[in-house]
Amino acid sequence: MALDISARFSFSFDGPGDSLLQFAVAHLPEQSVLSANCEMSPALHLARVPAQENIGERIWMRSQGEIIVD
Repeated sequence: MALDISARFSFSFDGPGDSLLQFAVAHLPEQSVLSANCEMSPALHLARVPAQENIGERIWMRSQGEIIVD
């Protein structure tokens, strides 16, 4: 059975602010991930770094105004 799961995050900053995002698709032996995609509003600065034990990634971002992550 195929599942289609999506998430959307929205938040805003009055001025420049830092945030740490971490979310990931679980890659498990009993399931297959067909695709995973993450799009977000432009940021003042953005750095993608591996998460602990290389499970997913963390996204450090400095942004201002409304931020949408799809």
